[in-house]
Amino acid sequence: MSLKSLSRVLPQSYKCGSKLMKKIVSGGCLPNPSAAAAPGTRFLHVPGANDTPTQTIRDVISNLTSKVGAARSFTETIDRSHLLKLLPRSQDELPPRTMKDSWDSAIIPLGSEERLREKYVTFMGGVRVGRLLEDLDVFAVWLCYKHIKNPRQTSDLPSPYSIVTALVDRIDFNQGWSLHPDRDIRISGHVSWAGRSSLETIISVEQRVDNAWKQVTRAVFVMVARDPLNQGSAVVNPLVCETLEEKKIYQAGEVNKLHRKMLQEESLFRVPPNETEKTLVHELFMSLANPKELSFTSKKEPENSMWMEDTKLKNLIICHPEVVKCTIS
Repeated sequence: MSLKSLSRVLPQSYKCGSKLMKKIVSGGCLPNPSAAAAPGTRFLHVPGANDTPTQTIRDVISNLTSKVGAARSFTETIDRSHLLKLLPRSQDELPPRTMKDSWDSAIIPLGSEERLREKYVTFMGGVRVGRLLEDLDVFAVWLCYKHIKNPRQTSDLPSPYSIVTALVDRIDFNQGWSLHPDRDIRISGHVSWAGRSSLETIISVEQRVDNAWKQVTRAVFVMVARDPLNQGSAVVNPLVCETLEEKKIYQAGEVNKLHRKMLQEESLFRVPPNETEKTLVHELFMSLANPKELSFTSKKEPENSMWMEDTKLKNLIICHPEVVKCTIS
């Protein structure tokens, strides 16, 4: 596969011709461009897309707490060192899994539970994105645990795996649509790619409109499996594809992994700026500097602009309805 062919698969930000790119291309590690889907055009594998889940996000949190044997309070300390014996030594011990195995869905019942609605509504009448992201993060962890099938696991012990969030790779919001705080929200997703100890999950966020679910947001989370003491990585089940759609989703996950490696390779923490980057920085400096003063303290403010230091805000308290203090006289 040539770099020219690769440019048809990757978005513009991927096309940098780095050493890592050439090495991976020459090794044949990239998917066929005629079959791979770009990250922006990936589709979620959702059986029964019109069904309403019976479990809520609170059920997911409760099941997840039981599965990992998590502490019920901050003062409670749990020793997990005895779970190390349950960890597999290699992927050869683990059976392959499919995307259907990890697929699940849950409801955030904002339409039927008024008290819950108060925890999600903003002071402007919308849905708190931060609270929603917390649910998506928990749900991504739950999908990873559904993907993992460990032959060493026993029914009397919690899972030896610790799933942590590596990064939120991307979140796409549908233009012209926003979440309403008085309607149920459905989240659904599955593991879309799996490496040795890392997993990628795709999660779709939908809301009921005119008796039908409409997608509002889609997010991609990258998760990492760790040992019970969070001191090292843990191997996870390999992911196999059953349909052409699943192959495209998996191949897009490979491209995402490649992109992340490229960003790490070209990080300023590893390599110095190239000549183009140096020129851009100097041009920006000269556009703001005063050449007559020959000083860093004298700066020329661009038209219709203001300095970042002038926008400093020390205190900001947003009182959402959840924290409104009611006073009865």
